[in-house]
Amino acid sequence: MTAHGRGFDPIKEESKMALLGGGCANKGGTVFCQNCTYQLRGPNGTVESPGFPYGYPNYANCTWTITAEDQHRIQLVFQAFALEEDFDVLSVFDGPPQPENLRTRLTGFQLPATIVSAATVLSLRLISDYAVSAQGFRASYEGDQEEDVLPSCHFYSTSLLGLCHQRKGRKPFPPEAHSRSPGSDAQP
Repeated sequence: MTAHGRGFDPIKEESKMALLGGGCANKGGTVFCQNCTYQLRGPNGTVESPGFPYGYPNYANCTWTITAEDQHRIQLVFQAFALEEDFDVLSVFDGPPQPENLRTRLTGFQLPATIVSAATVLSLRLISDYAVSAQGFRASYEGDQEEDVLPSCHFYSTSLLGLCHQRKGRKPFPPEAHSRSPGSDAQP
């Protein structure tokens, strides 16, 4: 049974079936792809687009929700990224995948900067159109304790998205570096 409008979309190219993997089936010579949803828990792991590295399907609508332990943030580091620019998009949400939680939209062929969540949940949603696809993406995630994510960024390096963090095992910043507020004339 085909379920157009209920989460299945046909892909006419028979040759793509081998590349799509789980979630796709050949029914009467037409390949159908199911929307995919993944719930990821644990201290670390890997997220890949369907079919990576051979290409994601057209009409993809996949969501990954990563949940860290209490008192942890999620650090997402991309190893590969290639989406049809402006037509296929990976949306990143701080929390559940709802419009008010949208953090950034990624597209194209440039490797994105590391993303650190504001809380214990980070969600990704891949949406692709009906035509051209690319290699897809691969990213690793790791839960970091909140004390590893610094509350103030004015004396520390910041990520593209304005969050800063100090990873375990790195040399600590000098104590006087964070004793002043921006714009303060007080000496440390």
